[in-house]
Amino acid sequence: MSEKDTSVIPEGMYCYVPDEEKNANKDEDDHAYYIRTCPYWSYIEDEGVDICNCSFLDKGCVPNGTNKKDFKKLKKKYGSKEAVWEKYPLDLLWDQVKECGENKKYWDDEDNA
Repeated sequence: MSEKDTSVIPEGMYCYVPDEEKNANKDEDDHAYYIRTCPYWSYIEDEGVDICNCSFLDKGCVPNGTNKKDFKKLKKKYGSKEAVWEKYPLDLLWDQVKECGENKKYWDDEDNA
């Protein structure tokens, strides 16, 4: 994906949409909820710490629940807690809450209903 194509970003407030086909065709013992993740959402590694990343925005976040030992590695690299938050400012990306604002039509429709 060389150009940033907004058409591949899921509609709604999350960086994913339900995978309707997989969810409809799973057997009754399969209690998983299948999703299709935005192609721009991924994990990257920094100092051995998994960082949630949005390559559309070229920004990320330190996941909620990152242990103190791992956070200390990032603090050491960037110099302070504040510098880590500046480097990875997207607070809700760890939960796949969309931070780019693209294709949010679903939100607008809900507000006007």
